[in-house]
Amino acid sequence: MLILTKEREARGMNKSDLARSSKIQANVIGWIESGRFTPYESQLQKIADALGWDKDPMKLLDQTE
Repeated sequence: MLILTKEREARGMNKSDLARSSKIQANVIGWIESGRFTPYESQLQKIADALGWDKDPMKLLDQTE
């Protein structure tokens, strides 16, 4: 599981919620979380902002332990 997925779920958000907040399509959020798509830095920054993530946005793509 990606840190992105864990953080999204910890905030009680589904993929559609995150999509609306980040202005990125829900299917793209799903592709990122499943590893089928690597987001551009600008997309990852939008996701980080929507989650209130104040660390390096690239860390969202790391696997949880």
